[in-house]
Amino acid sequence: MPIKPMPWADWTGATVRIYRNLNNGTMSVQGQVNKTWKVVGHVTNAVVCDVAFKIQEGGRQRVIRDRRKNVHAWGQGILMGQASDDHCPIALGYDPYEDGSFLDKETGLTIEKARILVVRNNLVYVSPDAIDPAGHQNSIYKRPVADQPRVISITRLRGSGAAAWPLAA
Repeated sequence: MPIKPMPWADWTGATVRIYRNLNNGTMSVQGQVNKTWKVVGHVTNAVVCDVAFKIQEGGRQRVIRDRRKNVHAWGQGILMGQASDDHCPIALGYDPYEDGSFLDKETGLTIEKARILVVRNNLVYVSPDAIDPAGHQNSIYKRPVADQPRVISITRLRGSGAAAWPLAA
């Protein structure tokens, strides 16, 4: 499958869906075109804010039953632009055969939403404010100040000034 260049100027600031494309080795970005979600580009580096992770259980069950992957899980949020060298500390994972949730790869804790998602070199990370389904901040993310990651500065957050994390507690 060919890689479609991302038209950043058209989609920065828009609500998008982002998911791993197993056919071309990139992340596919979908945007709403005439009320239908369509792939608008492919990326290996991106920043998406205010992300909610969605899994269609019927699609997941079809993967398990047929042993053939399909698009049934994604992150949905505001596309901010390309990722810089700053980093988010939480590696995100998802395996439809193992669990019906997005997970912190290190701890196995469930992640339903995050303030910031970063795709860098085609690997996916989230900010330390990621929240479990019960709405509690996971204790693993309450790190001492010395262990806090560098701050990612994001501009054009919904047309306003700059936003940064870690967010104030």
